[in-house]
Amino acid sequence: LSGLHINPPPGFESHPLLALQVFEVDIAPWALFKGSVVIEELSMKGVSLNVVRDKKGRLSPLDLIAVKAPGKAPRTEEEQEDTEPPWIPTIHVNTIHAEGLSFRLVDRLSKQEWSAGLGAELAIQGLRLEDLLELDVLVDRLDLKLNDILVEQPPGFSNAPLLAMKQCELASQGIDLKSSRLSISDIILDKLSASLERNADHEINLVKLFQTWLPAEKGDDSATPAPAATTAESSGPEFDIPVVVVDNISLKSISAQLLDSIQGQPWRAGFDGLDIQVTGVEVGDLAEQAIALASFDLDIKGIAVDQPPGFSGNPLLAIGNIQMASSGIDLSTSRVSVSDVKLDTLSASLERNPDRKINLVKLMEAWRPTGEDDNDDASGGAAVST
Repeated sequence: LSGLHINPPPGFESHPLLALQVFEVDIAPWALFKGSVVIEELSMKGVSLNVVRDKKGRLSPLDLIAVKAPGKAPRTEEEQEDTEPPWIPTIHVNTIHAEGLSFRLVDRLSKQEWSAGLGAELAIQGLRLEDLLELDVLVDRLDLKLNDILVEQPPGFSNAPLLAMKQCELASQGIDLKSSRLSISDIILDKLSASLERNADHEINLVKLFQTWLPAEKGDDSATPAPAATTAESSGPEFDIPVVVVDNISLKSISAQLLDSIQGQPWRAGFDGLDIQVTGVEVGDLAEQAIALASFDLDIKGIAVDQPPGFSGNPLLAIGNIQMASSGIDLSTSRVSVSDVKLDTLSASLERNPDRKINLVKLMEAWRPTGEDDNDDASGGAAVST
């Protein structure tokens, strides 16, 4: 299949809702006689998906498929009893390869257009779908690459991207959804930058973005019937969250900043470069803080915290470089051991202005509502050994 285009419904942009250059499937027909589907190779190239929300709040895919079908007469009890669950054959796919995938989300609901997008490549070896209803899915090897990730700021904030990342890679030597352990060999993040920002109206960009896409609250829900209680028979198969094991995690060239407007003046805190190398990660029950690391190495550069308005131009805090290493961390215990900590070129400035305000207190007041109680329990923290 080549040259597939699905245009958006009238009233949306001219870019295709879905475009596909090439789609190829090589099926082994002899397997059909054995009650299974065997796909030797499945490949896709040049697939793009463009989802647009217009000024009326309509989403292009939903508006395209909003076709009302004629209503069906209710089935009798005998017909419901005679209905058997659909037969789903086992599916084996030897190779899946997808390249040139792209996804773009555009929002025109507000005056200023907002968008987010990314590209992707996917390679899977040995996919076996034995029983989807029982989550009996196995994968011999999976390689996923996301590239050119860009999330713009929502309207009312600066021009710095909320999130931008050159590449994210994930690789696994084997996945079994029914297993109690989910193994991932590598997670790599390269050249990521993030900007958390609060504007003059005290709105936070990340919260604003979530609120923009959350469903609107209904004024009166009294007429809405409560959902029927689900039973064990209708709830489907039980799914226990598996223990996630990652052999290597690598974060390279990560930068982040916190932007604010204090008394009408811009303020910033952040760092210019962060590299993290972690091995032997095991994540279990998060409620029990069951997180363990075999080794941990951190290198962070260019840390700077601006003075609040009304103080000198010297940074409140500046650190040229922090390096930290640990041979093993287990957050479920009450003790965390760090083998080395190195700080290079540290400077701090604690000041009091003519109004007898201290800069650190001024900054805390700007980020914490007045009168908020500080009920932190210091006794609950873990002991740290260096």
